[in-house]
Amino acid sequence: MKPHVISISIILLLTLMGIVGGAYADEMLEATGTSTMKEKSLTNALVAAHFQCNRKRLWADLNTLSVVDTSTSSYKITGGRKKITEYHTTVIFECGVDYKKSVEDVS
Repeated sequence: MKPHVISISIILLLTLMGIVGGAYADEMLEATGTSTMKEKSLTNALVAAHFQCNRKRLWADLNTLSVVDTSTSSYKITGGRKKITEYHTTVIFECGVDYKKSVEDVS
């Protein structure tokens, strides 16, 4: 076979595998909530998840939601003495058609 026919065949095969693999992959989205209180940062992450899914006219499926990371950052306002600590909660989730405001135990 000619070299250009082989290279075109390989490119078409890889493209087809990418299309088929992408069609069947579950689409997990990620959202982050921030607050000075740990519980409030989780609530803000849930709200951010609903906003992301609402772009597709759906709601965040809280049954599939899981907390990926909870981190903190601290900073001091210029001229102040008090250090402010913020909590950042990152969640992954899928979108669904049912709306739920909160989930009892998200872990």
